[in-house]
Amino acid sequence: MKKFILPFVFIYFIVTNVFSQTNHWVRLQARRASYTNDIVIRINNTTTFYNDGGWDAGYLTGNNTNPDIWTETFVASDKYSINTIPFLGAYDSLKVGIRTLYADTHYIKFFDFPNIDTNIRMYLRDLLLDTIIDCRVDTVYKFYTEAINHSNRFRFYFARETTLSGGIWNNGLPDSLISARILDGEFIIQDTLIKAYDFKIEPCAALTIMDGGSLEVTRHFSILSDTLNSGSFINKGLLQVQGLTLFEKILMDSTIAGWYISMPNNSTLSSKFSDSDGLWEYNPNTGEWNILSGAVPLIPVKGYVTRFMGNDKILRFYGQLNEDDFLFDNLIRSGDDCCNFGWNLIGNPFPASLSWDLIPPQYKQNLNNAIYFRKLNGQVAVWNGVGTNGGTDIIPPMQAFWVQVVLGQTGGELKLKEEALVHACQSQYKNASKNPIGHYMRVSLLNSLYSDEAIIGINNDASNDFDAMNDAYKLFSDNVEHPQIFSFDNTNKYAINFKPFSEGGFVFDLAFSSSSACNYNLVFSEYSDLLEDYDIIFEDSYENVFFNVGSVFNYPFTSSNGIFNDRFKIHFTEKTQQIDVNGGTDLIRYYVHDNFLNIFSENQEVALYFEIINVLGQSVLLRDVQTPVYNTYLDLPSGSYFITIYSKDKRKLGSLKAVLN
Repeated sequence: MKKFILPFVFIYFIVTNVFSQTNHWVRLQARRASYTNDIVIRINNTTTFYNDGGWDAGYLTGNNTNPDIWTETFVASDKYSINTIPFLGAYDSLKVGIRTLYADTHYIKFFDFPNIDTNIRMYLRDLLLDTIIDCRVDTVYKFYTEAINHSNRFRFYFARETTLSGGIWNNGLPDSLISARILDGEFIIQDTLIKAYDFKIEPCAALTIMDGGSLEVTRHFSILSDTLNSGSFINKGLLQVQGLTLFEKILMDSTIAGWYISMPNNSTLSSKFSDSDGLWEYNPNTGEWNILSGAVPLIPVKGYVTRFMGNDKILRFYGQLNEDDFLFDNLIRSGDDCCNFGWNLIGNPFPASLSWDLIPPQYKQNLNNAIYFRKLNGQVAVWNGVGTNGGTDIIPPMQAFWVQVVLGQTGGELKLKEEALVHACQSQYKNASKNPIGHYMRVSLLNSLYSDEAIIGINNDASNDFDAMNDAYKLFSDNVEHPQIFSFDNTNKYAINFKPFSEGGFVFDLAFSSSSACNYNLVFSEYSDLLEDYDIIFEDSYENVFFNVGSVFNYPFTSSNGIFNDRFKIHFTEKTQQIDVNGGTDLIRYYVHDNFLNIFSENQEVALYFEIINVLGQSVLLRDVQTPVYNTYLDLPSGSYFITIYSKDKRKLGSLKAVLN
C-alpha cells in the first residue's frame, strides 16, 4: 500500500473565559507543520445566530500552504473566522469547515480549560463517520481525509450540563435542554420519567432504569470507558434516544493473546476492525481459528479475538444496545478427548456485567460450570466457585470467555438473562464475595517475571474424577515463557480440583512446566479453614523434603526446563491419623488412599514395620518401613483390612481400618 509521508493537521480547541459566565470563546486552530489558521467561536446571549456585524468577522481563504478552517451557519452560507452565537441551554446549528490539500491521516485535539463555566460541555460530531467526540482535556480525534473541502462534515455544539457525583446532581435534575453526566455511583430511575439533552455514563458509573421508569434523551446516549473501567447500564424500563447510542471500549496495546471481545449491539461489521492486526473467530467443529475480512455481520453473543499493535485503540459502537435475553443453543462438542474438545468462545453482549453464578443451572444445559478468561499476556483465569489468576464470576461488558460442553454430549445450550446483570466497576475482573462449598488451598508458582495458580480442595459433594460443577480443566497459557502449575490424575489436568475426603487421608499430585532453568517459589495460601481438621504435608520427592504447610507457606526451588509430574505431592491427613513416637519429636502420619499405604515423618528417619490382617484375623502382609517417607501399593484382594504400625521394639503405635478396591 502506498504511504504518504506528510505533516499532520491538528485542530486545537482552546477554551477560556474572557467576559463573564455568559460570554465565553473557543479558539479552533488548524495546523499543518508550522502553518496555522485560527478561528474563534464565541457565546453571548445578546447576539443573533448569524451575521451580527458587531460580533462576527468573515473568513478569507488563506494561501495553499495553510489549512483552512471556518464556521458556517445553516441559515446563510457565509463563512466566519469569528462567529458569535447565543446560548440558550443547548445549541446544535454550527458547521465547522476544513479544507486541506493533502490526503493523509489528520488529528483533532481538544484542550478544555477549567476557566469556562463547568456546567457547559462542548462536542464535535463527525457526520461522515457518525462519531461524537466529547471535547475533554487531551482528547485526540484521528481521521483520514482526502484532499478535499469538508464544508459539511463536522458539527460543533455546546450544552449546559448537570453532573451526578456522591449521589447529588450539581445543577439539578437534567431536562430536555440540559445534559446529564453520571461521574460516579449509580443513578436509579424508577416509576418516573427523566429527560435529558445528552446523557453520558462515565467509567465506573452506573445507570439503572427500573420497570416503570423511563429516560428520554433528545440527542445522544453514551456509555464511556477508559483503559481500566467501563460505564454500566441495566435497562428494565424504557429508553428512548432521538440521536445516537454509543458504547465505548478502549483496548490497550496487545502483543501476545489479543483482546477477547463480543459485540454490544447487532449492527457491528467485521470492517470495524479493519485497522487491527486481525479479527478471528473460533470454530468449535474443527478446533481452528478463522480470520474475518470484509464486512461480515458480527453475532453479539459470540466471542472474537482482535489485536491492535503499537498503541491503545478507542472503539466506538453505535446502534441500539443489546437488552433482550440471549439463547445460545448451538454450542458444539465434536470429540471425546476430555480437554481438547467442546470449547466454545462466547461473550457478554450486554452493556453491564454478567454474574456467572446468578445464571441458574437450568440455563446451562450440558455445560461444565467452569468459565475461562484469556488475558492479554496469554495467561488463563478460571472461575468455578473459586478462581485462579484473578478469575471471578463477573463477566464485564464485551468480555469473551470460554465454556465447554460436557464429555459425552454433542451439544450444549446457554441462556443469558437480564436477571444475571450486575454493576461492576471494572473492565476485566472483580473480586467475588462467594465462597465455594468445601474448603480449598491456593498453590501459586512464581519466578521473577511470571506466575500461575492452581486450586486444590476438599468437597464431600465432589468425586475423585472430574466433576462439572466443582472442577476445572487446565487451559495453558499462550505465552510459552509462563510457568504452569496444575494437579492431575491418570487422565485429567486440573486448574481447580476438589475431592471428597477419604478416611485417614489422601494425596494431590502436582505437576509444573518450566520453559527454562530458573529459580521458583511455591506459595501456599487460603488454607486456614482446612487446618482446623487436617494436616497438610508438602512433599518434594527430588529433594526428599517434607514439611507441614501450616508452618511453612513458601518453598523456593530450582528447576530445569521441561514438564515435571513426579516431583511434588500435597498430602491431606486427619489430625488423628498421627503417631507420637518419641514424646512429640517424631510425629508419624499414615493413611491409605487408592490402595496405597502412605507413612511419613516430617522430622527425621524412623524405623518401623506394619502388619495387615484380614477380616478372618489372618496376617496377610508384614513389612519393614524406613521413613521419612514410605508408600507401597497394597496388592491384596478387595475387602476390609486392619493395618497396625509397630516400632522396631514391637510397641504398637497405631492402627486403622482400610477398604481396598
